[in-house]
Amino acid sequence: MVEISTINPRVIFVSATTPTDLTEGKLWYNTSDNSIYVSDGSTYSDILGGLDLTNVYNSIAINSLNILQTQAELTATATGNAYFFGDVYTDATGYSNEVDTGNTTALFSTNLYKNGGTGASVENAHGVVFDGTFSNVNDYGMKILTNTACNLTKVTKSATSNATTCYLRDSSFTLIDTQSFVGNDATFNQSLNNATQYYITTDGNGGNVQHHNKASGVTYPIADNHINWIAGWQDTADSSIGAWDITSITTTAVLPIENYIVQTNPITIPASKTTAIIVADETTAGTGTITYDISTDNGSNYQTAQTSDTEITLTNVGTQLILKQNLNAGASSGTASATNFGVLLIWKNK
Repeated sequence: MVEISTINPRVIFVSATTPTDLTEGKLWYNTSDNSIYVSDGSTYSDILGGLDLTNVYNSIAINSLNILQTQAELTATATGNAYFFGDVYTDATGYSNEVDTGNTTALFSTNLYKNGGTGASVENAHGVVFDGTFSNVNDYGMKILTNTACNLTKVTKSATSNATTCYLRDSSFTLIDTQSFVGNDATFNQSLNNATQYYITTDGNGGNVQHHNKASGVTYPIADNHINWIAGWQDTADSSIGAWDITSITTTAVLPIENYIVQTNPITIPASKTTAIIVADETTAGTGTITYDISTDNGSNYQTAQTSDTEITLTNVGTQLILKQNLNAGASSGTASATNFGVLLIWKNK
């Protein structure tokens, strides 16, 4: 006699939203952050969440800098003493923290800067520690102010709250979207305008639920990545001292395809350098281009519209270098991106 048993299919879900099938062991490829998640039967977790990959990323960054230096040295025809520096865009500030994020206007995405489009997925967490619970049928939550145009992709609530429904409302409390919590996450796909207030609240969709909160002692605003948390929402009114249910929201920044820059912090360099070679891993499409403005006197004077892999005879030579990597759209909204930059400075022999 042949015994027949049912085998659970090994399916990998591919989507930007959390699958409704939470069967333990199911895999989900999240196209919004290019990560693989596994279900434990109640929620999906990043399959690499428990692994520390810092050393791997550091090795990749160091290797990239070494390759850039070799590329610059192969380009050079000038001879003499040389000084090299650079950075790899492992995060918004760069592996070596050379990126001036205050003056950089380009959009950071995973391991690169680009001239618009959709950026990397970012979790905005206010860090307030909830310490109270209560139950009723009304909705509670948080009020936010965006500091960039972005897409709202996920809202995460406290595990202590058993709210079932999440709401996105505008500044007049008019409903924009409603999503259900799966585990502690509610998945959205909504565009948020820059410099605009929104409410994110929870309830039991008409039923009585337990809320988790800190009723007082919160100081607003709380600055975050793409948003500022500016108040709590307490049933019928804003609260300047309390916070309810929502622990974080996940967003991706969105910018139109235009001209943007990546700018370095001032970098101290040896005096008397006469020649520079800029190198970078660049990608362009359509009318997109990448050029550079370089200053060696702390930004007082720039040599503009320079190109990579070309010897530049320096003028106004000083000891503080600032580099602007211009990611240009061109005439027809072309795209431009870069994953790094390097500068080789040379004392040119007479």
